[in-house]
This record gives sequence, C-alpha cells and structure tokens, in this order.
Amino acid sequence: INLFFVSCLMDELPDEILPIVAGYLPPVNAIQLNNTCKNLHSKLSLTATCPRQILTKFSRQDRDNDVHYGFQIPVPHQVSCHSMLLSMIWRDHGWGYRKGKVFVVAEKKNHLYGRSGERFGGGSVAYTSGIALHEEQRLDITFQPKGNETYHLWYVVGHGGGHSLRLSNVKVQALVFDDPSRCFGKAYNFLTRTDSLRAWDQKSGTIDHIDIEQFVLTRGEHLLPPLISFADDENVSEANLQRKLMGFVQSLQESWTEEYSVYAKIMAEAPPQRGFGGQELHQLNNMQVDDFLEDRMDFGEFVVPED
Repeated sequence: INLFFVSCLMDELPDEILPIVAGYLPPVNAIQLNNTCKNLHSKLSLTATCPRQILTKFSRQDRDNDVHYGFQIPVPHQVSCHSMLLSMIWRDHGWGYRKGKVFVVAEKKNHLYGRSGERFGGGSVAYTSGIALHEEQRLDITFQPKGNETYHLWYVVGHGGGHSLRLSNVKVQALVFDDPSRCFGKAYNFLTRTDSLRAWDQKSGTIDHIDIEQFVLTRGEHLLPPLISFADDENVSEANLQRKLMGFVQSLQESWTEEYSVYAKIMAEAPPQRGFGGQELHQLNNMQVDDFLEDRMDFGEFVVPED
C-alpha cells in the first residue's frame, strides 16, 4: 500500500481517533504510522522512553508448582501508554527438569486482589512465558496496557529439590502518546540518564527528597536538545513548556517513590526463601540489548523527511 495514500487517509481522521487506530497496531507498525509524515508525527507524538532498570536481580526458590507474586510492573500514568516492554535475563537452577515460568497479570484499579490463595490473586493473565532454560537467555515481554488496569509479574519455580528461578537486569521501556514537544519523554529520559530512577534493589532504605528546579539546573546537560523543539509551531511559550517539563519530572519522581515503597513492602513481607537477591547470578558478557526495534533510537525523535 502506498504510504503517502495511507497518510492522506489517516490525516483526514479526527485527532481523537488517531490514537485509537494506532492502539490496534503492534509497536513497530504504530511507529511506522507515526513517522509516515510530519502531520501524523505531530498528531500521534509517539515517543519511546529510555530502557530503565527496575531490578538488578530477582531470585526465587519456592519449590512447588504454585504461582507466586513477584512485583508490580511500572506503567506510566502521566500520559497514555501504547505499549510496554518488560525485558530480563532469565534462567532456572541449571540442571534437571525445567519448570520455571513467568506471567504478566492484569488487575483492575481500585479493586483489592490477594497475593495468595486464589490463583493469580483473581487477576487475569495477559502473558505466559515458555519454560526457563538452564542457560541464561533474554526474555522480552511486550503488552499493551489499559488505562484502568495495573500489571504484575507472577512466577512458578516448580516442585523439586534445588529448583530456583533467577532473573537479572530487569528493565522496562514504554511507548507513549506524548505531546508534540515531547515533554514527558524528555523528562523520563532525563531522570533515567541521571540515574534518578534507580533499580529498586539498589536503593537505600531512605527516600531522597530533592529540589526539582535545582536538580534540573545542575544536571540539565542530560536533557535531549533542543528543549523547546516545537515551541514556535505550537504557539507555546518556552516558559510554559519549561513548567510542563518540570511538572513531569516532579510527577515521575513521586511515581518512583511510590514504586520503591511498594517494592520495600513486598520485600519485608516475603518469606525468607522468597527473599529478593538470593544466589549469585551468572553475568552475561556482551549480551545484545534490543528494544522495540532492532535499530535502537528514541522513537519520538525520528527525523521525518519533507513531504
């Protein structure tokens, strides 16, 4: 199909319909639609955040065939999210029968779910992995979140002596519908590159409270230039865009604080055999790290040629 013809048809759709159409597409196809022409690029404003590490390692030794709760997968709530990529290096205990699996489970917001008893706490399974191998492998899980749901990783270790499930370098990446100035993506990537959104298991027991304005001023070299890339086209003042950027930085810091508090609570309540950390994980050297596309780029910053 001629892309120019498709772009002309899509361009005729009302602005509020375009994200709905893109929501039915897999991430790669949605990005291709976003980059068809400048007008669609501005209307959809799809942006991929930097991959962000949430756990350095996660080891479990529940030697049974039951499903157990792992952790909540952080999905941005500040903007509408098209897709989430949860990636990790995983393996089992390294010998004998292979039984380990992971699941992504969706839960309705404002609804109480159990973490034991009823299978998956009553949530609905959005993804089921294959069985973990004895050797370390990369596992990529892509799902399209709904605004009224939260998402959680559950797992099975498997019955038998010595069985374990070992995850390392657990990361998340989001593909979001940003605004034309890409303020959310810039704020998220800024905090990721300044190591302000640390892995939960690398954080000390105290929460850092920072002066957001001073922090941005002193670490501003990590912002993706130019900050006001669309100011002239959108008739938005630099001051307004700066306030919007700072608002996202503040909100993302607050979200991370909440994430860490939830993680710390899970860690405190977990039985000893399910504690975070555990046995030392083998480290992979030179493991290829891919994101939504093989050619890593910031999706919202693609150059769109002149029509």
